[in-house]
Amino acid sequence: MVKRARPEAVTAVELVWTVPPPVLPLPRARPGVISTPLAPAPLPSMQDLAAVSRAIAAEETFPAAARRLEREARRLTRASEALCVAFDWARRRAWSADGEITTEAVKELVSQVAGSGRWSMIGNALVVPIGQTPACAVLALRRPGTFQLAEAGLVSALAGGVAPTIERLLATARP
Repeated sequence: MVKRARPEAVTAVELVWTVPPPVLPLPRARPGVISTPLAPAPLPSMQDLAAVSRAIAAEETFPAAARRLEREARRLTRASEALCVAFDWARRRAWSADGEITTEAVKELVSQVAGSGRWSMIGNALVVPIGQTPACAVLALRRPGTFQLAEAGLVSALAGGVAPTIERLLATARP
């Protein structure tokens, strides 16, 4: 309890908080359909990311490492699509495990993200650089729902863990 020396000095009381809006009822769902949003999946631990990085480090070629990275990134983030794109700054060429990418829009996006060293979220897609600026590759993920900031951090940590392997494999064999 706090006592005031001069209670008569208080002349007015002002409300400084607002009443939150009422909670709207959830829409009725069809039988067998969940009407509440599903909780996000828990993020994997750093040990899980380290295990993925070690598995990718065991690959001997860029296409094998890229495919493994794509598969693991899809699994960790529940993404529907993943693509690891290497970028040759001298020749301005981009390629994936399946071959050269000729679409100018894709090459421009890859060069922007790789050159800035910062991930980019465009709609339901997340593009993360792999390696130091200017990065030698990027990892692009897409899914029906948007990515959360924590998931972008997770993918960035994964990209940082596999960067030495991807850089080594790209230095030894360019298409």
